[in-house]
Amino acid sequence: MSIMLNQADRLAVDDDICYTAVSPNRATLIDIACQLARQFATRAETLDASGEFPTENVAEFRASDLLLMALPPELGGRNASMLDMAQVLHALSKGCPSTALIFNMHFALSGQLAHMAQVEPEGVWRDWLQRIAARRMLLGGALSESGSWNAVMFPLATAERVEGGYRVNANRSFCTGSAGLDLIQGTAAETLPDGSRRSIYFLFTPDQPGVRFKDDWQTLGMRGSHSQGVMLQDVLVPDDALLFHYGYGQLDFSQVWLSFLAWSFAGFASVYAGIAEAARDVTVQTLVGRSRLPGTHAMAHKPTNQLNIAKMDVLNATMTAIREDTARRYPQGAFVTPQAILDTAIAKYVCVTSAPEVVNHAMSVIGGQSYFRKLPLERMLRDVRAGPFHPFSADDTLEMLGKFAFGLPFLEAGGWAL
Repeated sequence: MSIMLNQADRLAVDDDICYTAVSPNRATLIDIACQLARQFATRAETLDASGEFPTENVAEFRASDLLLMALPPELGGRNASMLDMAQVLHALSKGCPSTALIFNMHFALSGQLAHMAQVEPEGVWRDWLQRIAARRMLLGGALSESGSWNAVMFPLATAERVEGGYRVNANRSFCTGSAGLDLIQGTAAETLPDGSRRSIYFLFTPDQPGVRFKDDWQTLGMRGSHSQGVMLQDVLVPDDALLFHYGYGQLDFSQVWLSFLAWSFAGFASVYAGIAEAARDVTVQTLVGRSRLPGTHAMAHKPTNQLNIAKMDVLNATMTAIREDTARRYPQGAFVTPQAILDTAIAKYVCVTSAPEVVNHAMSVIGGQSYFRKLPLERMLRDVRAGPFHPFSADDTLEMLGKFAFGLPFLEAGGWAL
């Protein structure tokens, strides 16, 4: 029966079946996400064609309970788990993947801050959570640089100690959601008096003097995400915006980065898995009632179409299983271990490499009509190509897993830079 439903109805029914019996809190969050996704879907094609920022989508997200859902209840949040976040992003990405990608960065940072406020209640984390909640801020990150494998571990950006804070200069490649953010995370390297270096982790706002977005988001897909590059030129980062000092060029196993990586990996997995599931649904709905001469049966009766749909279902089921299992095992409210990073990295790898396969099967089934914009599959095909690029990239993830499996150093001085 479900294949006869339109896309919006199928989204609602499927999510209700999957989630209502699991958790009342999660069911409510999913219901909100599904309602938003229906609205986002009406704008997705226009945003892709124009490359405009999804202003209406972001405004609706800001006004919803999803904005603060990772925060504790006393700050107006829902104390959302990683599974809650993953299922919300999965639903939102069916409506507009570009918009969901913006919110993934928001959830990764708010999830990190909420976790750190629990494990270090006397630190700066709770103060920032209170500010974020009071102003209902949308969060983002600028953590990629051309010329550095990882701008967290090896930032090219520089930080010079000055009175009251740091003077930061940076040239960052991606800042997803750039046009609508209130608060952005960044890293930079500080040179100490003895010549050694350490890294700083800080927050800044888009309207600070010296912050400039490059207006360079001309891309194959995910066009509505507005992941522009950002320049910081002599930007003053005050001491109260400094979150953390850590070692330069080191694999940092602190709770700060373990929590952030785990949330971002799980979020990426969910966004691209959502695209794949939407592609499957569009394909089934398109085939119902369509026939092709000299045949008289609907195209749904064609064996090769059935096989391709079955392959899509197998891949989607695999993505669902690994996403949900990984998110459920994440140590909510407890210390995060390096194993959680390996687990979430594997889930991300499976989803960002499987999603393009699903869309390819969809286009094979639909044929030449899938090449036209009257169906969303050509947009989905372009959007899923971004998945393997998100740090850690697909190839880097495999190398990381292989090194850990053999007990080899993750980073070898003078060796491969992953």
